[in-house]
Amino acid sequence: MKCTNCGTQLKEGARLCEQCGTPVDPRQVRRQSDDSYHRDKNNTPKHGGAHFREPRKKNNKAPRIVLTALIATAAAAVCLFVLIKVFCVSDTELSDVQASFVRPAEAVQIHRSLDDPSNDSIKFKFDDSDRVLSCEYTADVIKYSQKYEYDDSSKKVIIKTSYRNRPIFTKVIEYSRVTEANRFEDIDGYYIRLGSDCIDVRPTQAPTEPTQPATAAPDMSDPKVYKDIYISFLKNTKTAFQSGRLLYLNNDNIPELILDSASSGPSYLCYLNGGSVQTFKTAPARDIEYSKKGELFTTGYVKNGTKSWTLYRFNGKSVSEEHHGSVNNGNGNNKDNENDNAVENNGAYTLDDQPVSAQYYESFLEERKLNGSVDYCLKENMTGYIIDFK
Repeated sequence: MKCTNCGTQLKEGARLCEQCGTPVDPRQVRRQSDDSYHRDKNNTPKHGGAHFREPRKKNNKAPRIVLTALIATAAAAVCLFVLIKVFCVSDTELSDVQASFVRPAEAVQIHRSLDDPSNDSIKFKFDDSDRVLSCEYTADVIKYSQKYEYDDSSKKVIIKTSYRNRPIFTKVIEYSRVTEANRFEDIDGYYIRLGSDCIDVRPTQAPTEPTQPATAAPDMSDPKVYKDIYISFLKNTKTAFQSGRLLYLNNDNIPELILDSASSGPSYLCYLNGGSVQTFKTAPARDIEYSKKGELFTTGYVKNGTKSWTLYRFNGKSVSEEHHGSVNNGNGNNKDNENDNAVENNGAYTLDDQPVSAQYYESFLEERKLNGSVDYCLKENMTGYIIDFK
């Protein structure tokens, strides 16, 4: 303690300053005594002679960490449940969905003149060329998703249908089947829209005056006309074949000509267009079945235990592939063209390159059952066969 007048250090208990004689203020002595009582020589707070410690604050972080962990666990459980619900589909459920599949145009009617005919039951998305990029629709409470891919080099639209992210099958439609540009069309139950750059639509030009009389188109309703055309074609064609048959594929009175090259090779569909014969080369075919005037025909072939087939549609002007599939009995012991029934009894089933159940596979073929089989005439007898055909 120091003197308040001259600042000299005072002795403990002094009443007067030894230097200047100024009395010491009693209140100053009392404050010093109180401070000495509460602090030791290291200036550490004390109480009653023992070191005094301030009480610790309670740590409230632990309950919050536990609560956060519980919330995170619950959220993860909900997400896992949703993922399982969305992505996990049993084989039985998938088989039922495949068997009851309904195409978009069969399930939902749209205003085809609109640029975007989406409604509450169907939604479309489009690419930069205003072609359909994807389609989602609901049929009988089942929600289907479709992705559209365009192969401009081969002029085909590939439509991939899925249910809850599981593929069902793929549909391929050729550009040539689209008849009008920039407008929705229903083709085999699927909604398609292409621009003029895809289907090569040209503006109509005004007719010019002919410089010579036009040649009249041959009357195809006269059997002698189409018979003479086919016979002339066979005499001049370079197409290799062993046998053939005339049959009615589409709904008119002009027959088509099927030529069979060999049991291991393709067949050829020959049809009349503008008075000339057009040919279409099929996939490898051991046999051909068809629906009389139903536009559909199929080629099938057995190799190494696998029976493969392709379903085509002929509309009188062109041929397009509808579907293809196969069934494999898994043993690989069958030789080519032998024991067809063994292949059909069991094995792995595919439809448009997608695995399907046996139930769906068989019901699919049953709906499109083709009863007409081709009874071929040998090549050397073809001319007489065509002349006598009725």
